[in-house]
Amino acid sequence: MKNYLNKIEKEIKIKFFNKDLLYKSFIHKSFDKKANNEKLEFLGDRVIGLIVSKKLLSMYPNESEGI
Repeated sequence: MKNYLNKIEKEIKIKFFNKDLLYKSFIHKSFDKKANNEKLEFLGDRVIGLIVSKKLLSMYPNESEGI
């Protein structure tokens, strides 16, 4: 998992000081009922959504929304 987190950091160009917290942000309650943080998981989903949105907008700058 550490290698995966390093790839995420490299891709988004952000270095996290607390890797455990970064890892925890991707753990859903259904996966581990004790070692999870639903708030961080929610935040992680939003961050991924922003990254994907930014990439799509840069790949298709002339496309219209929705249709």
